[in-house]
Amino acid sequence: PDDRSRGVTIPRLARLLWQLMDMAHVNEVHPLPARRGRNMTMASEFARLRHAATRLEIAPGIPLSAHLYTHIDPYERKAVFARLRKAAKTWPEGLAPQAFLALYANDISGTTLFLGQGKELELKTRVQYSGSLIGPPYLVLVVVGEHNPRDGYAALRGFAQPLARTSAFIPVHNQYERKVACELLDLQYHLRRRGIALGFKRPLFDLPSKIGTVRPDFVLDIHDTTTGELIETSLEVIGNEDPEYLAAKRHQLALLAKAGRVITARAATIDSHGTGAILKANLGIG
Repeated sequence: PDDRSRGVTIPRLARLLWQLMDMAHVNEVHPLPARRGRNMTMASEFARLRHAATRLEIAPGIPLSAHLYTHIDPYERKAVFARLRKAAKTWPEGLAPQAFLALYANDISGTTLFLGQGKELELKTRVQYSGSLIGPPYLVLVVVGEHNPRDGYAALRGFAQPLARTSAFIPVHNQYERKVACELLDLQYHLRRRGIALGFKRPLFDLPSKIGTVRPDFVLDIHDTTTGELIETSLEVIGNEDPEYLAAKRHQLALLAKAGRVITARAATIDSHGTGAILKANLGIG
């Protein structure tokens, strides 16, 4: 969950998923190459996650990659259980053997994940998620372990992270963050035709700044290849008009303004004019 505005404890599974996504850089989008399109697919995004998993440990000396699966098939064939039983013989003492499934989900309901090709996965507990369920796509990290000795291994818990697109594993917390992320992806092509390179990041953890750590919704890096001008700005999305939410956003905007340039994208303006118009009005590009 988004932990910036209130004192909440991030679920361990959420933190692990965020660390994996951050290390895989799926939350970063580089400027488009000069003469070709974006090389991002669901398969390439999962490949980035698997590669990053080699650098994360789930127990001392055991990389996440040794027990990470990005398809449901090994779980259905019980290959995940067999590998865990074998690994349990040498698993560090005092720690429970665990495996993880990183799965694309079309929908979530209680303890059930609805996957592709009509497949479903039932968990032992309700799926956790950040904010509200805003609709697919979701990336869900599921932990597989021993529920009790009698029942053996099973899918125990899951954390669902909404994504921008099926082919872009950019994490988002609400529908307006998703809309902005998707419009930024499309804007890259529009701006490239005008000699402007746009890259952006959706931070998952705090970033260092001259006033301490901050975590904007988006960080934009813009380069006008004609004039040589470089622009770096934070972009903060105001997704609703709830008083408590707005108070937290005002505090966040004040911090970001001290750290550097920041522009605001309000829900109504996103709906009526779009992200491109917001960038043009605030930065003079587009």
